[in-house]
Amino acid sequence: MSHIVCLTTIMLGFAPPAKVPRATSSAVAAGVGDPSWEQCYNTCDCFVKGKTCTCCVKKYDYYVYTDPAEICFAYEPASDGSRLGNSLGPDYPAGPCFDSGVSQCFDAPNDCYCCHYDYSGGYQEFDDMFCFAYTAPQGDECSGTWPVFADQAALQQSQWGAYFTQLYGSMPPDDPAQGWYPLHIDWFWLLHDLTLITAKTETPNAKTCPDAELDRYTVNNYYQPPSVSWIWHAYPFQAFASNSWVEVIHEADPFGDEHYGMWLQYARGSGIFFDIGNTIAFPEHGDAMAHFGASGNEDMSRKAAAAGYDSIQFLAHVDHTSYQCDTHNTGKPGFDYMGFEIVAVKLTGTYACGAAGTATPDVLRRGWADTACDCDNSMQFLNCKGVPVLSRGAAAERRFREQLANATGGGSPSRSLI
Repeated sequence: MSHIVCLTTIMLGFAPPAKVPRATSSAVAAGVGDPSWEQCYNTCDCFVKGKTCTCCVKKYDYYVYTDPAEICFAYEPASDGSRLGNSLGPDYPAGPCFDSGVSQCFDAPNDCYCCHYDYSGGYQEFDDMFCFAYTAPQGDECSGTWPVFADQAALQQSQWGAYFTQLYGSMPPDDPAQGWYPLHIDWFWLLHDLTLITAKTETPNAKTCPDAELDRYTVNNYYQPPSVSWIWHAYPFQAFASNSWVEVIHEADPFGDEHYGMWLQYARGSGIFFDIGNTIAFPEHGDAMAHFGASGNEDMSRKAAAAGYDSIQFLAHVDHTSYQCDTHNTGKPGFDYMGFEIVAVKLTGTYACGAAGTATPDVLRRGWADTACDCDNSMQFLNCKGVPVLSRGAAAERRFREQLANATGGGSPSRSLI
């Protein structure tokens, strides 16, 4: 008979099913085959933040206890008599699981393993296994489905180090004053999918629309460049302080209303930074229009610039066409809006680079906001030489627009004033 073990897998990109109710004390015969490789969890893709997972096969009988909250499995021991348990998981060889002794091993092969599941996340059950949360060992902490790196040395040993080096030219600075470490991957909003591939970086599979905090998904807004995915961060969003360098994306004006002002989407992880300078924030477009006494987007930018501002932030703009995965379109609560906009009121969004000609405005940078941006106005999206190119051809663009229009019931988007 096959050996039955508790094991931890390293498969990434698996979206776990919903949790099952916790069972009452009982004995259940299983007798199923070995687990499918995609069913277990990697050290971060678990169902409790900050926990790792272990999987236990239930080929033989098992007991489920509620007090204490544990499940005990029978398995065949190794030929040398050693236990086949997961050394990282909780282990109770003679504790609460076996108050009547090891003879309570369900008349199966002569050893048992006990998994504790009372970690605020319970367990998840499959046809042929259970998956349990347990406290992550030191140095292997997780944040949701995304890893955390204690310092630059730890990051360098991971494929994420290669990802950051390809995207930014180097890894995040190892300067305590800048506060990059411990580095949480889920701090970022946008991921460059092609760079993930070339860096051989493993991530969870991407959904089309997010369902929960920190989900990876593909459709955020109408103006996003190709070959990117996102990490969902729920609102409310906080305004950035004046003179902050903020990562953004921008598409060369698709509507003809950016002769004054350049509309940006906040996108930490884009690799392109904008200095927001003297800034002011509002929830919605109409709030800014009223504040400046403006009658349109370009008039708003003119008047904000005349008042001494460099940028305007919109923290809660609702737009059912731009945000195709919002609550209005999907019926899912908690997605009334899906990002926030920044208007560079002194730049010109008609151009990918914010200004005519070949000279890139000095308020745009790459690297870790420490390197000048060399932007190419022939591209469709804001870009900097050395950062993955954000562009697509006209035919692909038309197909993309048509798909988004169909997804939202038709029609072309516009930057509504309210």
